[in-house]
Amino acid sequence: YFVGHKIFDVSPGNLVIIPQTVLHRTTSVNKQGYERYVVYFQESYIKELIASVGQDNFTAFLDSGCISFSTEDALTLKKMLEHLSDEAKKKDAFAPAMEKNLLEQIILFTLRHGEKKALEEKEGADKIQIAARYISEHYAEEITLSDAAAMAFMEETYFSKN
Repeated sequence: YFVGHKIFDVSPGNLVIIPQTVLHRTTSVNKQGYERYVVYFQESYIKELIASVGQDNFTAFLDSGCISFSTEDALTLKKMLEHLSDEAKKKDAFAPAMEKNLLEQIILFTLRHGEKKALEEKEGADKIQIAARYISEHYAEEITLSDAAAMAFMEETYFSKN
């Protein structure tokens, strides 16, 4: 998982936090796919969340990157996300308050039970991180595979597989 200029090796049960406007991309080696929950909220709602969970906690949550959980905690988080998804479909007077409450719970649960995963540490990862940072900072410019591979001091074919 490519998030900004960082690369994470994501496993089942992991949670990836991608702040708004951060460039990201996924690739799947095993082709089994993954479940994805996209949560988007307006600036005014973010202010309410910060008031509830605290600025430091909210910032820590957004800066988490990739988070791993125990099997039991991953199942609990999945149930919370499914409940949030169900509430988003409801149109009754209680749904907005339930959604806010669930988001607060998800943030605090993640901070309490999750552990930040280290960036990918396989051979060449540090060089790929340098190229990823450059791509993230210059995404609006034309960057070729050859350019990116050269930044990582790798052959194009090897770079494209990493």
